[in-house]
Amino acid sequence: MTAISLSDLLASALSLPKEDRASVAKKLIESLDDEDDLVSEEEAEAAWAVELERRARQVEEDLNAGRPVGRTWEEVRAELFKQSKRP
Repeated sequence: MTAISLSDLLASALSLPKEDRASVAKKLIESLDDEDDLVSEEEAEAAWAVELERRARQVEEDLNAGRPVGRTWEEVRAELFKQSKRP
């Protein structure tokens, strides 16, 4: 088998049609998953159901009261402005 450099492989992959790039990306991501770390779809759905129920309870009990989005954005902008002025 002929060795191919990573940059050549990447260039070739990026030249593929969108659907093929998506397929390659999916297979690469799947190859990173450790089978011992994987949970079944049913387990994942059950875990999300528990989490959604917990979040809904927090909202109903006002334990995690929200705040106006406008105020949040003002604070984010102020922090970004402050950070942009740092040397």
